[in-house]
Amino acid sequence: MKKILVIIRYFERAIFFYRIKKALEVKNYEFIFIVDHISAYFYLKYYKCNVYLIKKRCIDIKINKNIENTVEYKTGKLNYTQLKDIYVSTYFLINKIYKKESLDYIFIWNGTSIFDLPVIDFARKYNINTFFFEIANLPGKIFVDKKGTNARSDLYNDKRILETYNIDEKSFIEWKKNYLQKKLCNHIVLQAKKRKYAALISFIDIIYSVCISGIEYDSSFLLERVLSKFYHKKLDIFYDNVDYDKMNYIFFPLQVSNDSQILIHSDISLRDSVLYAIKEAKEKNLELVIKPHPAEHNQKIFKEICKLKEKHKFYFINDNTFKLIKYAKKVITINSTVGLEAKICGKEVEILGRAFYKDFTEEDLRRYILGYLVNIDYFSDEKISEEAIKELEKRMC
Repeated sequence: MKKILVIIRYFERAIFFYRIKKALEVKNYEFIFIVDHISAYFYLKYYKCNVYLIKKRCIDIKINKNIENTVEYKTGKLNYTQLKDIYVSTYFLINKIYKKESLDYIFIWNGTSIFDLPVIDFARKYNINTFFFEIANLPGKIFVDKKGTNARSDLYNDKRILETYNIDEKSFIEWKKNYLQKKLCNHIVLQAKKRKYAALISFIDIIYSVCISGIEYDSSFLLERVLSKFYHKKLDIFYDNVDYDKMNYIFFPLQVSNDSQILIHSDISLRDSVLYAIKEAKEKNLELVIKPHPAEHNQKIFKEICKLKEKHKFYFINDNTFKLIKYAKKVITINSTVGLEAKICGKEVEILGRAFYKDFTEEDLRRYILGYLVNIDYFSDEKISEEAIKELEKRMC
């Protein structure tokens, strides 16, 4: 029997990886979970999973020098001492498990968290096969890679991987037609979907983190996090009412300012990227249309962008993203999925950050979407198909 260790944090991730477990356990795989959030722990315990909860430990080990290149540090959620505590505590736990269990694989979500770093280091030290999972932002599909996500992925470094997938052009044309038809009618950002009781679950996790775990968190950050789960102050956005379909414009979709795509996979900030889009629009004698991200809640950064709007006279438009892509002369993005969507639409796209799809041809697109991506719907509770599990096992060979 082959053993898979899964490192996860959030309740939603526990639901997703439990579905993976249910599908793979019939293939003679055994799962062991490491979690940080108490809600994820009790969810997996309820289903009689082998699950360990990270608790504070003090041991003397060498700390990875890239500890500050994690999402928690980049967003100011944790200081260096807190990062060290989490790194050491997580490493201690996986080492303890490894002494009892032989591990064949490790599954990690995204890979940019401080909780992921010690697991990645441990896997490399003991040569354990590791796979990284991420939402693909295309319906019913997830990204799975052995090196990491986006600019850290194997695919980013070598897109020749796609050559192993032979996808019929007719199939892609049919997929593209259906996809665009649906998106032009209704475009919902999948990450914005919330499960029922999400706020209550997060509140319980925070109380556990503060009172029981022993791992210290910044009190002001935790207070802000608690309040945000029950009350989101909406950004004061005044959208422009213009006939953009009759304009000549560049489309720039804003990304969430604290997203790992910007913090980890880009050397350009949100503000500087807007300044670049302004400059490009002026040079090409085009208008600039910007769509704020629905999940953005950083008032400070958004106020800075509003000041730029006042000075440079571009437009804020809140409409279907695919319609905005459709009528644009060009799309500029840091590394948002909107860039990939614009490529699907056949638009000129400029990528300012690092993105695996940057140099994709039409053929690369169809191989990536209908071949490379695994057909598992992250947001579903349905049983994972036999076909998807076969593809996952193929990657693991």
